[in-house]
Amino acid sequence: MSEEKKNPAADLNGILPPVAGGAQEPTGPEINEIMEQLQSQGMMPLPYSLDRVASWLEAQSLTFNRETDDAGVDHLVIPINGVAFFHFIHTPGDARMTVQVSSQDLEVEREKLLEFCDQWNRVSFFPKTFTVALDNGKVEARGEYCFLFPEGLHDQLLTMYMNLVFSTGTDMTAKVLPYLEGKITDLTVNLEETEQK
Repeated sequence: MSEEKKNPAADLNGILPPVAGGAQEPTGPEINEIMEQLQSQGMMPLPYSLDRVASWLEAQSLTFNRETDDAGVDHLVIPINGVAFFHFIHTPGDARMTVQVSSQDLEVEREKLLEFCDQWNRVSFFPKTFTVALDNGKVEARGEYCFLFPEGLHDQLLTMYMNLVFSTGTDMTAKVLPYLEGKITDLTVNLEETEQK
């Protein structure tokens, strides 16, 4: 007895209209209605935009500032506990998610921070980290992400990437000072476990 195969459209029950006799296809208006329902439920890929990022941040009760520069580039800045600063950069119509995360300003030798960045990049895929010298004479560690979504992305995928950015970005910035102070030498360690010892 052959195993019964599950109908992949079963998950869309209540969304897709019935097809009478298995021969009638949905009309143009019906297809448009289906697409709108799928999009409203986050089941269809939509273009990446900072409006979607802002909606996600609001749903997580995260504070952010938004502005558009003279070149028409949108910016979202999200501070996390005064230690990490996430900066989403986007030109309308662009399919790339570009994010930078910065540590707090530090009064340390740049070479020390370069050592941290080098070690971080050896053991971590995200974010790619480098140092930036600031006008006030201080330096900061900065990480960068760039993801391409030419076909758009649905809400679940957006959430996955947002979680990736915030989890790895906060992990990176949280380890800068402990590393510079010699409290940790292995950047793969869990800081919470280290503090409990």
